[in-house]
Amino acid sequence: MWALGLRKTGAMGRARSFPFMVALIVGVVSNFGATVVVGAAPRPSNSPTVPASASASTTVTADPTTTVALAVRPNFKYPESELSFKAAGNTLYGTLERPAANPSDGSRVPAVLLIADRSQTDRNGNGNGITTNTLQRLGDFFAANGLASLRFDKFGTGKTGGGTFTAHPETVTYGVFIAAANSAYQTLKTQSGIDPTRLGILGHGDGALIALSLATDTRATPGLKWLVVLNPPGVRALEVLEGQLIAALYTQATSTTATKAKLDDAAIQISTAVKQIRAGELAKVKPTDSYLAQTFAPGNLKFLQTQDAIDPQKLAANLPTGLAVYSACALRGGIFPCKTSAALRSILSKGAGRNTVELDDSTHALLRVDPKSGQVSSATSAKLETGLTAAMKRAFGLK
Repeated sequence: MWALGLRKTGAMGRARSFPFMVALIVGVVSNFGATVVVGAAPRPSNSPTVPASASASTTVTADPTTTVALAVRPNFKYPESELSFKAAGNTLYGTLERPAANPSDGSRVPAVLLIADRSQTDRNGNGNGITTNTLQRLGDFFAANGLASLRFDKFGTGKTGGGTFTAHPETVTYGVFIAAANSAYQTLKTQSGIDPTRLGILGHGDGALIALSLATDTRATPGLKWLVVLNPPGVRALEVLEGQLIAALYTQATSTTATKAKLDDAAIQISTAVKQIRAGELAKVKPTDSYLAQTFAPGNLKFLQTQDAIDPQKLAANLPTGLAVYSACALRGGIFPCKTSAALRSILSKGAGRNTVELDDSTHALLRVDPKSGQVSSATSAKLETGLTAAMKRAFGLK
């Protein structure tokens, strides 16, 4: 069966990961913000296979394969400890990083919950065979500036693993990930040395949608003073997915002999699937194209439906008035280009203590880029660090 007129990558023929890995990663962008590959990234050879559902072949990646040498932490000196917490009937694991050992005078420090991009991303911000240590770098940055942070392995990654969802991944909804982040927040605020009245939530990429969901629920997030949204999806999930599929369909069609009629037919199948999912007609979602049949496999649909039900712009409009917000997007490529989040970031920037910026020295993974040469280093964007420093001082009353 002709498949979208796309290049046949090795990834396209491999078993897909947990169904909840599909959303918002159909366009997998390299850490250098250059190459776009449609389909899931190749899974590591040592990745354990998870029992497939009746409708979809699934696998789960335990630990991502290192593909970029970013593991070095120069002058690392901040204490870390592993924490565990419960959510959706499972135990999740994460790392609490502090700026220093608990002070003898009993003083407490502000703390930030870090929520990773994409569904299958571990506590350090790595997944799909790509190592960028995005959250680990952020944790180190906050520690260097006097803040504690908690980052955790999402379901399907690291020590958390698939838990009870391993045998039935088709039962996972987006609410599972929101519940996990909520439990992480409750755990963070009760740790010794942490000031429960000065807390923040940072969401990167798809994690921004989870961060927004938590921030609008004031009953669940007492003490929340600061929200950070980095490279967010600006519109609902199925709009992102449809846009990525359609763009890939036509931009890569030149490498095949696909006819315009076949391209148009595939585009119609994508649009039809989106409409059926939004209408709750999941049993009708049966695209005939073989690649689309994998993307919209029955085991993926409930997750896609529940994620798409969350509108980031509506969440942004309902944030508490006094909440400080810092939002930013990277101009150097990425799954969510700045233009796609402009409307969302405009809403987020309205009000005192709020601002949004476009970073010309950053990739989607927040790696530093020389705006002139385009060379990437392992350091975090300098402009992002400057913006975060000023924003956190205002939000937490730091000197």
